[in-house]
Amino acid sequence: MPKLTRKLPSYRLHKASGQGVITLNGKDLYLGTYGSAESRSEYDRIVAEWLANHHQDLATPPTARAPEDATHEHDLTVNELFSAYWQFATGYYVKNDQPTGEVENLRDAARPMTTLHGQSSASQFGPLALEAVRQAMIDQGLCRRVINGRVNRIRRIFKWGVSKQILSPLVLQSLQSLAT
Repeated sequence: MPKLTRKLPSYRLHKASGQGVITLNGKDLYLGTYGSAESRSEYDRIVAEWLANHHQDLATPPTARAPEDATHEHDLTVNELFSAYWQFATGYYVKNDQPTGEVENLRDAARPMTTLHGQSSASQFGPLALEAVRQAMIDQGLCRRVINGRVNRIRRIFKWGVSKQILSPLVLQSLQSLAT
């Protein structure tokens, strides 16, 4: 019997369009200009979500965004949401005019999120994306308690976005569906 191997889908050049492409479960997903940092970041994000979804089709492939996105002139990215929250947090988590340890904890929690999904729309960040971020933390060798704390900090970032009415409450609700 042949040995079964699990290889990651390759990042390839689509010659006709000059875009990076990845094939998942027989479907081609275009990533942007081949070789660019944005297309590599999109590749990493898609593969992380695909692995978190146990090699199944992604619920919302990047080429098929929801129709409501077309009506927004500027859709907030995950990086922009974190940047806005960071400004709030550095002024809020202060004791004796010094930042508390929570500020560094927030930075550590957000690092894999912004690395994998920084250029993605914050309104499209859902349970699969959060699961991919959690898997990145597991791959770093972090313990369960630390990972759960960081996942809850990420949820807090989105909760703050909902409280400032820059995100839909449905985003937070979907993130709370991921078990810790």
